[in-house]
Amino acid sequence: MRPVTLVVALAALTLVIASCSVKTELKAGDTSSTDEAPKATDTPDEKAAEGPTVKAMRVGDTYDEEKQVVSNELDEFPPDTPEIHMDADLGGLAPGSTLTATLTAVKVITPDGKELEDEKVNSIDYAIEKPDTGVHAKFTAPDAGWPTGEYVIALTVGDDVLEESEFTVTAGDSPNEPKAP
Repeated sequence: MRPVTLVVALAALTLVIASCSVKTELKAGDTSSTDEAPKATDTPDEKAAEGPTVKAMRVGDTYDEEKQVVSNELDEFPPDTPEIHMDADLGGLAPGSTLTATLTAVKVITPDGKELEDEKVNSIDYAIEKPDTGVHAKFTAPDAGWPTGEYVIALTVGDDVLEESEFTVTAGDSPNEPKAP
């Protein structure tokens, strides 16, 4: 491929990705929640052989870029929430595998009164480079706001569901209190 064609193709791909309404980031570095270093005998292949695990999964309306964590964890949102963030710390992933984060409207009612059930809102794939990693996804509200009802974000590898986090979008006054630890 000629260099000019490659540059044009990369620019077009960048524009397509930038126009998406969901921003995703793959955090760099080990996001484990302990200070314990891996054993000298634990190679990346051995850790991945233990199987994938979710060390922590958080959903909220605010993401701290510096700490790379959801900083206001919630399980209930008002429809006018501009963004819903999810982050997760994972371990035991096989390098080269694909982790998928899927946002599903379990049972919601749109502003025009239409009822939706088990409707996939968005799905994001992450290429896994090392066994211990973290992911962040930002889901931007539709123009009319989030339809009220029940949602779930599922983290999967292949057909295996690693973790799910449920939340609700409610109309009216919501105290929007952070979840208890």
